[in-house]
Amino acid sequence: MANEIEKVNTIAITDIEKINGKTDDNIEKLNSLEFVGVAAPLFAGTRAVIAGGDDGTSLEDTTNNMDYKTIDSDSNALTFGLLVEARGMFKGAGSNISRGVWVSGRTDGYPNTNTHTTAMDYRAVGSTGFAADFGDAANATANGARDGSSNGTLLFSCGGFRSGAGNQQDDMEYITIASTGNGTNAGDLMEVNNGCVGTHGNTRYLVAGGYDGGASQLNRIQYNDFSTSADCSDFGDLTQADQYPGSASSVTRACIWHSDAYDEAGGGTLRIDFVTVASTGNASDFGDKAIQTAESTGTSNGTRGELYGGEISGGESGSESGIPAVNVIQKITIDSAGNASNIGNLTVDVKSAGALSGT
Repeated sequence: MANEIEKVNTIAITDIEKINGKTDDNIEKLNSLEFVGVAAPLFAGTRAVIAGGDDGTSLEDTTNNMDYKTIDSDSNALTFGLLVEARGMFKGAGSNISRGVWVSGRTDGYPNTNTHTTAMDYRAVGSTGFAADFGDAANATANGARDGSSNGTLLFSCGGFRSGAGNQQDDMEYITIASTGNGTNAGDLMEVNNGCVGTHGNTRYLVAGGYDGGASQLNRIQYNDFSTSADCSDFGDLTQADQYPGSASSVTRACIWHSDAYDEAGGGTLRIDFVTVASTGNASDFGDKAIQTAESTGTSNGTRGELYGGEISGGESGSESGIPAVNVIQKITIDSAGNASNIGNLTVDVKSAGALSGT
């Protein structure tokens, strides 16, 4: 059931905590209009933590640096702590609000690009400090569905690139965030996929874009309802094919920040897409990024989405290395289409990091 009332005194219903002293979970009607309450995100909190990545130099040296910031604040990031192992290009990252986990990734740059790891790190998001070992992923994989996919209980990591095992992967695995341990194999993506992006959600996650190992990038969006055994199903298409995009999710909507360096039309793009998660269909245009970036990472507090770092290239020229990374932070309001704006900087220039949020 949907709300029949959208605003009270011009204020969006999702921005109202109490009406006449009552919270939204014990209000049935306002002026005879049905009010069913607003679900809180189970996967997002007020603090973003941005971890790992590489520096974008010719050797793409990886880092174990971790930054943090308050998502509602237009401000620079601060130093949070260190990952156990320096790496980037994660297979997935997400939280149950109190604890964040970063899955797998690549531990070295050029020329040793096949140095993938099974390591998973975790950290309590509410306090700064060093990450600790969570367990081992089912497979040593990099370039999976970055920025996703958690429902606040389970974290799914999907696809990616694995050396010596067919390279591009279609596997999905999951962990229970609250208890440390190893990853467990789940279902499969619809095709092998390297460099896709995942989204968070209370009941459904999406996997969008990527590369199938053939001649071009993918525009497919697929979905899974956090099943530990079912394969992904077709959701619709992005407005354009893309590899290494970023994402930001609310309870109802997912935004995909396109990655300019892997725009197969060449020349780069500022494009941001959005979809309504509960209903399948093609993506629509949301607006433009404030600056062209590729291999950035995103997260949200359930209302505001932020995008961190990346590289600025205006179109790839055949090699991922040697393209400088940046420290820029961009923001959008997820449920209101419009252009992004720059709001601050990370403590380091970095691309291919992994962001998540919690409280």
